[in-house]
Amino acid sequence: MMKEKTQLKLQMMVVRIRFFVFCASFFFISCKPSLEKKFEGMWTVEEINYKNENYIDKLYINVISFNENNVNIPEVNNYSGESLAQWEIIEYDKGDTLIIKSHNKIFDGRYKLTFAQDSKDNSVFAKLISKTTFVVLHKINLGIPLLGNEMFID
Repeated sequence: MMKEKTQLKLQMMVVRIRFFVFCASFFFISCKPSLEKKFEGMWTVEEINYKNENYIDKLYINVISFNENNVNIPEVNNYSGESLAQWEIIEYDKGDTLIIKSHNKIFDGRYKLTFAQDSKDNSVFAKLISKTTFVVLHKINLGIPLLGNEMFID
């Protein structure tokens, strides 16, 4: 009888430990901010080339903002701006991809996404590369930590 009670207590302790490990793992995984959440905000367009032509002087405003549900695309020459364009980031082991769905041909597409950090002021840059478009963005920091340092490996 005593041996059965000890064995039952041991089994209950194992169940509690497994439950604790499961809950702790779920907590840490769910608290990790997604790349999309970190990418949200306002960015200045530092460089933009479309079909190997420089378009930086053709931007009516050099700001693009990524919000939870949409991206505000600036007007470029003959291509109208758009405030309801859709976007998403897909995280792959070999690199991240940004997809922008827009009526603006210059910004519409699938981009290879890389980040860099300026060592002087710790500001964040994003480089977007598609088949037709190359864009360099600079994050507008409003005094809030935006991305962890571990993400800025080019």
